[in-house]
Amino acid sequence: IVYNADQSSSELLMLPASARAMPFGMQNGRGRAINIQPPPSGTCFDLVTPVGNRTVSTRFIGDFNVMNWTAAAALAVLEGIS
Repeated sequence: IVYNADQSSSELLMLPASARAMPFGMQNGRGRAINIQPPPSGTCFDLVTPVGNRTVSTRFIGDFNVMNWTAAAALAVLEGIS
C-alpha cells in the first residue's frame, strides 16, 4: 500500500498487520521530496527513500507533479525496483 502521509486522513488508514506499506509526501513519509526548487523550465528536488537519495529534475511544474514523482518512487521501492 502506497499512501500520502501528508494528508491528515492518512492517520485513519487501518492497515492489516500483514500489509506492506510505503508512505510518501513532502512533509512526512518514508519517501519524501525535499529541497524543492522550481526553475523556470521545470522543477528540481531531492527524493529521499529508504534505499537511497536522488536529485530529480523534471520539466513538469507544480507540487502535484512532485507528489506524483514521489508516489511512483514509493511504489518502486515497495516493489523492490531500483
